Amino acid sequence: LNKKFILSFLHAHGRLFTKIEIGFFFQIAGQLLREFTCLLRMSPLPLNSTRLVQLMAINMFTINHTEGTNLDPECQALLQNYALQLSFEMFRLLVDRATNLLRNHPIQELSNIPEDLNHLLPAIKVWCDWLIINESVWNRPRPVQITEFRN
Repeated sequence: LNKKFILSFLHAHGRLFTKIEIGFFFQIAGQLLREFTCLLRMSPLPLNSTRLVQLMAINMFTINHTEGTNLDPECQALLQNYALQLSFEMFRLLVDRATNLLRNHPIQELSNIPEDLNHLLPAIKVWCDWLIINESVWNRPRPVQITEFRN
């Protein structure tokens, strides 16, 4: 499942990066999110903190890359919306899993943090830092309507 997820992740980002057959993006992204959900439900978590941070960094790169393209503004906005939506959905899944871990394992002291939570927190922090620094990218009116691919 881990290898399948990585292939789906790279496939989705490849579509955004190359802009080839972007019409299939939501199918690919939906599959990616289903696989990511399954991976996050596993314990021990099959994705370590380094891999999760890498995934979020690739999301950030793709969002920034769509802004620097030489496409017409409407197409550029569409691609950036897709990249943002995928990134926010992955972030939501990370936060949901972290919240569930905290609910099920009340932490009395720092040495009592579940190992899976230790893997999730760096990726959550990196994404939150990016959100703070790049508010003008993600927090502005979007002229393009997009379809949901929530799982």
